[in-house]
Parts: sequence; structure tokens; C-alpha cells
Amino acid sequence: MQKYSREKYLSDDILQKLSIEEKYDDALDEINHAARRLADAKITSTQLRNIYSYVKKTQSSNIRGMKRTRYLLAYLAGRESKIRNFADNLMNIIKNIKSKEEAQIFQELMEALVAYHRYYGKE
Repeated sequence: MQKYSREKYLSDDILQKLSIEEKYDDALDEINHAARRLADAKITSTQLRNIYSYVKKTQSSNIRGMKRTRYLLAYLAGRESKIRNFADNLMNIIKNIKSKEEAQIFQELMEALVAYHRYYGKE
């Protein structure tokens, strides 16, 4: 079994940071840093795009559907141990989504993460 770092990629309050105009740039910097770490950990663009595709498909107005992303992440983490810490981090953020606005912000977070990852990724 491969060991993985328990350090978080994204803070638990990342959705709140994205929703506050004064903290938006800080939140984007945090997402940028997370994307770089994901690329360095050899997490592929395809893996991130699969997660983002599911999030986008569920529609931000469907909070329950957005929360179902948690078991998709669990499945991916079970298949690829290198994604486990990141999946745990995202599952915790998703678990705390309570409104349609937060679901929409999470969708925006995933979009930014995929874009920044593509910038750093080699594929």
C-alpha cells in the first residue's frame, strides 16, 4: 500500500474565499498552488476532467447531485492511491456544501483547478 501525505491541497473554507470579492485572488492562488501539486504528483488531466465533467453535469442547482460526487471521488481514490489525499480533501469540501450558491462556487473551483492543472501538466 502506497503512503500518501495527509496535507490538504485546498483549505476547508475555499468556497467561502471564492465567494468574497476581497479574498477571490487569494483563493485563485490557492487553487493554482493545488493544481501545481497535483501535476507534480502525476495526477492526470483526464482524472481531473472526469471529476469536473461529473460536477458540471450535475448542475449547480442540484445540491444532492453535487454531493454524489463524493462517491465518485471515493471510487477514483480506490483505483488510484495517488489521488486519495486530494479526493479526501474534495469530499470534505463537498460535504460542507449547503446551498445552490456554494454548489455553483464549487463548480467554479473545479473549472479553475482543471485550467491551472492544464497549465502545469505535461499531457
